[in-house]
Amino acid sequence: AEFIKLIVTFADETGEVIVQAEIHELAFCLGAYLIYMFYKPKKNIVFYILLALTLFCFVAAFKRIGIIAIVVALGFAWLLKLIAKLKKDTAMRITIALSVMVVLVLIGYVGIIKLDVFALLEEAGIDTSGRVVIYNAVDKFYEFSPEFLGNGIGFLTYQLSTNMTVGVNAVHNDFLQYFIDLGFWGYIFWLVSITILRVCYFGKKGDVENAILAFVLTLYLVIVSSTDNTMNYPLLTTVLAILMIGNGFDQKVRNTEMKIFGHISDVNKSAEGDSIL
Repeated sequence: AEFIKLIVTFADETGEVIVQAEIHELAFCLGAYLIYMFYKPKKNIVFYILLALTLFCFVAAFKRIGIIAIVVALGFAWLLKLIAKLKKDTAMRITIALSVMVVLVLIGYVGIIKLDVFALLEEAGIDTSGRVVIYNAVDKFYEFSPEFLGNGIGFLTYQLSTNMTVGVNAVHNDFLQYFIDLGFWGYIFWLVSITILRVCYFGKKGDVENAILAFVLTLYLVIVSSTDNTMNYPLLTTVLAILMIGNGFDQKVRNTEMKIFGHISDVNKSAEGDSIL
């Protein structure tokens, strides 16, 4: 009954059992697996059982931002996959261009916060879950300018936990936190490293599928981090890294063995395709 009420009310009403299932970090990890599993489905009973279990556990935790992130990421994944079937080079260029757009949007996102747009949203009757109070409290620590060089890694976390009385020890916005810590240029370099460079690395040698996967998983991380401190979840970042690195891993091992030793070992030769990861 609680599970049904959770879905019907879109998480506005939750019971005692459902609250126990709402473990944020694990929920976001399951969301990453769902993206991968829907993007690269397998045709076997084990896969469908695991998919059903993963979907149930994710919905039980019901992170609304996670659901939005999955829908957006899969939308881009399937669109880029369709384009790749028609023309791989075009799909690769679009994927890189989208990564550049993500960087620009995230730079602008900090600028919007500095302009106090969230206060305007509150005045318009939109609930920002207290983020206006937090953003106003940390406003004095940064300027949205190329001249702002940052305060150093961990600065904002230290201020929130020791010198401030806003009632939280995280700003619940990883991008604002990294901007305050790293500064204008450091923030941009960091954004490029987790978006454009990552997509280009996994897409090297024309591997469009891996480039698309790296982009959509990064997009998922970006969306869930826009309203939370998800970048600080080591399990989530580890899961995303495994999914990016593990895609096509078996075939990469066989190719490497053939290149180095001139033959494929019996163990890897008998493997048919890739594992779920």
